[in-house]
Amino acid sequence: MKLEDYPFKIDCTVRWGDMDANSHVNNTVYYRYFENARIDIFKELITSRNETQIGPVLAYMNCHFVKPISYPDQVIVGTRVKSLGRTSIVLEHLIQSNKVGVAAHGESVIVIFDFSAKRKIALPFDLKEKLLAGNV
Repeated sequence: MKLEDYPFKIDCTVRWGDMDANSHVNNTVYYRYFENARIDIFKELITSRNETQIGPVLAYMNCHFVKPISYPDQVIVGTRVKSLGRTSIVLEHLIQSNKVGVAAHGESVIVIFDFSAKRKIALPFDLKEKLLAGNV
């Protein structure tokens, strides 16, 4: 697993309050890092949701913890498309710490949802193209 293999990247600052009683970043924060990456990728859909009633919904997520992260540190969250289904997108995430290297990796499954019809829908063609090109 190399960060270079993940076309979407965001920086996250490790905050003092992210740590737990064991003096390392709490496991729930890793999921927030993944969330920050997803929000960045889908920001166009999210910001147009009021007009279109269409947006991404998280269906599943996992995280494999490799090394603990602690304050102070900076992490980069790399994300790539693992697969595209008719109504779903599987994203792979990698968290790399400036201090300890690869700290975690995981997956998110996203479905595109029509909030007015209250059901998932097929992935919009333009979103598929952008995701496959690595430039959302």
